[in-house]
Amino acid sequence: MGNSNSIVERVDRAAVTGILTLNSNLTSLPEKLLTDAKLQKLKNLDLSANRLTAVPTCPKPWSTTMKYLNLSSNRITHLPKAIFELTKLETLLLSANRLSAIPSGIGALASLKQLNISNNAIQTLPEDLGALANLVTLDMSSNRIQTLPASLGALGKLEELTCSDNCIEEVPESLAELGKVKIMRFQNNRLMRFPGCVLEKTTAGTIEIDGNPMTPADFRQTPGYELYEERRKGRINQFLK
Repeated sequence: MGNSNSIVERVDRAAVTGILTLNSNLTSLPEKLLTDAKLQKLKNLDLSANRLTAVPTCPKPWSTTMKYLNLSSNRITHLPKAIFELTKLETLLLSANRLSAIPSGIGALASLKQLNISNNAIQTLPEDLGALANLVTLDMSSNRIQTLPASLGALGKLEELTCSDNCIEEVPESLAELGKVKIMRFQNNRLMRFPGCVLEKTTAGTIEIDGNPMTPADFRQTPGYELYEERRKGRINQFLK
């Protein structure tokens, strides 16, 4: 456990700021820390770079106050359903853990804007991932995902989708409905083709597909590629102005 005096000092500061950071190779959190009345209105909690194997039980009041939760770089193997009670959460960072799945119920995090589940061992994703109506960035890179749920097409506010370094064999046509997406990354997967309707209908100015069985030449032959290329060049010209 980290220096107890340092933890006490951080808790005292968090009582004022609503922000608590504990990156001290912790294997667990003291029960008192989670029941301390001074932390009942905590907004930001950073527990990254510890040695936690489980998600700490979140006090009930946090469900209406917590907006930022960083659990990256731990040893967490599963997500408890209780984490989905944090309905005001806007940022959830779970990268570099030992997760093998994301359970159904995540759609309850209606306020979520940023979700990072990269660098785990995730094989499956729940359909209700598409219920995250306010999600802007989604990073699921460096996992073992083979199939993307069609419900991702319902993420109407999504701007950045990163699916690189997985085992994905097919991009769902439903991604054509992503009306605000700017960047989609599918490098180093198992894609043989790319759906033309996605190139035609989405607003993506950058789609990265290197490292797939589908070659760049194949990608350029996909129906809708010309429309995509126009958007890509327009984005570059806008950046250069």
